[in-house]
Amino acid sequence: MGVSVAGVVSQPDGVVDVAPSLGLGWRRLALVELMADHLDLDLPVYLGNEADLAAKAEHIRGAGIGVGDLLYVSGEIGGGAILGGRALSSQDGHLGEIGHLPLNPDGKRCLCGSIGCWRTEVAAETLLRRAGLSEAAGPARGRAQGQARGSGEAIKRVIQAAAHGDRRALEAMDAEGRWLGIGLAGLLNILGPRRIILGGFLTRIFPCVIDRLLEEIDRRGLEAARAGLEIVPGALGDDAALLGAAELALEPVLQDPTLVSAAEITPGF
Repeated sequence: MGVSVAGVVSQPDGVVDVAPSLGLGWRRLALVELMADHLDLDLPVYLGNEADLAAKAEHIRGAGIGVGDLLYVSGEIGGGAILGGRALSSQDGHLGEIGHLPLNPDGKRCLCGSIGCWRTEVAAETLLRRAGLSEAAGPARGRAQGQARGSGEAIKRVIQAAAHGDRRALEAMDAEGRWLGIGLAGLLNILGPRRIILGGFLTRIFPCVIDRLLEEIDRRGLEAARAGLEIVPGALGDDAALLGAAELALEPVLQDPTLVSAAEITPGF
């Protein structure tokens, strides 16, 4: 079983160190052990961070096929990197928490407790606030109560308003593109990916923000890092992280097919 979670995942013990965006108060939660005990399916459980798993899926099956150096950025803001064909990761799971890049010294307080994190400038709730729409479910209430679904409908309204020339919606998209570009330029200069994939709600607003985003990257990115760079929307939509979790669960079997005996395979599967 593969499990995707929006939080800092400690490897290899399967513990969610912290998951502030879920609003559930998780700290040092032994999620792998918890799921194995409660589901009682007699299956090994593999756990990963949702952005890392989405990056894996896009690399194998989506917008990153054939690209050895890529950066995946989700709308939450989470990030996963594939460099030299291999996932960039760390055992304690804190590597790649790009949403908490301190970007705006005069910014708002983040869910993590810090000030001016990148996610406070580009997350869905920020875009909606700038556009004058109330969030369907704020971050403190968590996804379990419909945040993702409600925000998706509201974002659709902002896109439609921008397409019809609504001033506030256009200004919100401009600010989104600006802050996305500033953050991506810094990551570009550090990691040097050849392709940046924008996932989550960023896929949907991609046409509205790409020009402003590229302006900031042209202003701030190193010339050598910008040469040949592609910035593209994700190809796998909201299923990217789940597909990555499936890949995570399949990896051990693909590396050693003898882990599964012929007797265990359901006929006709």
